Amino acid sequence: DASEAVDIALQRADDVKAIAKDAVNYGANATVGSLKSPMVIRFGNEGENVMVYPTPFHSVLNIKASADADAKVDVFVTDVAGARVAQWHDCNDNGSVNIVWDVNDNIVVDGVYIVNVVINGKVNAIKTVKR
Repeated sequence: DASEAVDIALQRADDVKAIAKDAVNYGANATVGSLKSPMVIRFGNEGENVMVYPTPFHSVLNIKASADADAKVDVFVTDVAGARVAQWHDCNDNGSVNIVWDVNDNIVVDGVYIVNVVINGKVNAIKTVKR
């Protein structure tokens, strides 16, 4: 019956990809979030959250990140062979990165891609799929 913090982990096979410490407080019969205001679970440091969506994507991919206002942020997308297919330099706008990538189907074919968001030299690599 006592309330306590719950950790949430994102795991693939036996590999833990991310952990959200103290993501929610457990309480008997408690409701957290709603359809209009869902609970948001953040993985990683509060100052460096990265989101890439939707996945799979067809023609538009959203890349969002938050970082310190003075952080150097570069973003690049590679195919699975490591070839760069898109890049943005110095894209930090006062602590926020908001890229809407309108994909050129003549260059970017269906397949797996890695979105690399580099914040002050630290690489956040996220896999996505184009269909």
